[in-house]
Amino acid sequence: MRTCHRCGHENPMAAGRCSKCGTILPPLPEKREIEKGACLGRTLRYQLETRLGTGRFAVVWLAHDLKKRGAPVALKILKAPVRKLKSRVSSSCRAVAKTASSIIHPNLARIYGFEADEDFAFFVTEYVKGHTLSALLKERKRLSEDEILWVAREVCVGLHYLHEIGLYHGELNLSNLLLSQIPAEGRLPTIPTAPAYPHQCVRMSDWLLSRFLSATAHFQSSPPEADGFREKKEKPDRRRCTAGRAVADDIRALGALLYKMLTGRAMPSPARLRRTKESGQYPLKNAPWRTHAKTQPVPKRTSALMRMVLQTCLLTTARPGRPNGSEAGHLVTMIEQAYPPGGETA
Repeated sequence: MRTCHRCGHENPMAAGRCSKCGTILPPLPEKREIEKGACLGRTLRYQLETRLGTGRFAVVWLAHDLKKRGAPVALKILKAPVRKLKSRVSSSCRAVAKTASSIIHPNLARIYGFEADEDFAFFVTEYVKGHTLSALLKERKRLSEDEILWVAREVCVGLHYLHEIGLYHGELNLSNLLLSQIPAEGRLPTIPTAPAYPHQCVRMSDWLLSRFLSATAHFQSSPPEADGFREKKEKPDRRRCTAGRAVADDIRALGALLYKMLTGRAMPSPARLRRTKESGQYPLKNAPWRTHAKTQPVPKRTSALMRMVLQTCLLTTARPGRPNGSEAGHLVTMIEQAYPPGGETA
């Protein structure tokens, strides 16, 4: 079956016209490629429009859902070809997508499902039209503390919900933190001004999917060289991934992102820390994931609240018996209590 691009009706694959609206259907290509205008899915339901980005295991495209009158969606197309995917991977992808499709939260981009046709396999996810925080930071170099704390609260609300239901993000970075709307003049809301922007929020994409694809990398074949990319074969992550470790990884990853938004640079290496030890910057002590790093430089004028949020994130460890979601919930409470209603930072 193939989907009519005008009314969304499904017709036989060999049909020349839509049996419902009479629209002439375009001829089927002899060989399908990942390119603008190509249609994917068992019923050729998704028409590719624009390439949005490339990850380790998938290419992300903006597409139009022809069955829903051209509604925009984002397709996360796996680089491994369908014919070489093992059946257990396809079954696992469908199971993960089915679980994720029932989860709706304002800070999580929706995951609608997983589909595979004769040539390609892909996840169908929500298309968020706003900028990524990665693009915004590239343009502005760094953000103000009030904007960073707003981002931290938005992300923590989403993480708190995920962690409470036993799930996690798995690969939090600025590229998968999306703004629901393009910010006016490139400025983000703050905690006090957020009520004036009721439709602006941070939405996390790729939650659950990135860690899942990484875990199944050794079941997939080497990615193809088509579509202009070539990837090295990924080594599987053989660490035992417990729920507590996954939750702690999410919170520490958030801390690293907050640090980058605050300083405009990534977390420094141990060698760089030794060189900047006497630079006059105030230290953030005891970063647990860097055994050689005893200090973490932050700007001199960093507020006490910002330091406390950073420390809480970066010092998080997986401890048995701690309720899932408690750390993210604690961060939300910490940030909101520092901003009395209608006022500035306490």
